[in-house]
Amino acid sequence: MRSKHGRWALPLLAALPALLLAGCSTGRDYAVPGKICGVKMPKDAIEPLLPDGEDLRQDRERRPFRDRHFVRCEVSVDGASALYVKVSEDRELPALRRGKDNPEYSADVTEIDDLPFSGWATVSDDRVSAATDCGGKADALVFSMPFQTETPEDLKERRKAGARFIKAFVPGEKKKEGCTAR
Repeated sequence: MRSKHGRWALPLLAALPALLLAGCSTGRDYAVPGKICGVKMPKDAIEPLLPDGEDLRQDRERRPFRDRHFVRCEVSVDGASALYVKVSEDRELPALRRGKDNPEYSADVTEIDDLPFSGWATVSDDRVSAATDCGGKADALVFSMPFQTETPEDLKERRKAGARFIKAFVPGEKKKEGCTAR
């Protein structure tokens, strides 16, 4: 005996596992970009910090602030902030404040070695910070990148990924902003 819907039942049942898997898929459905907010970077410096998802969007905004400017760079995945970098112009290179002299002091802050730019950079469990000479429109640029996600999940790997990212991003941003200092 055949039901009136029998001719549709078999193809629907055959397609059901694929439909269920599509709704439950995990992983990265977007391509890892070769640029972050207009700054060309190696994909291996970007990829570890991006979470799984379907849709990646970038937004770069340069805005005046008093007599200087700042740049806001945000990358979102599926509508949630995944990567955020703020770059502020400064009149002079701020000194790296260590230990209790730093108002953002935390025992987990470590300096990043082998920088491909003048200045300094640090990484902690929740952010990457850097400052570099500019010599163009501003005397210095100051970078702040709070970790927006827990990607990579391993904290030690996240810190390494943050250091790798800032080493690649700062030189590119300096070039984009017209800096003349190394």
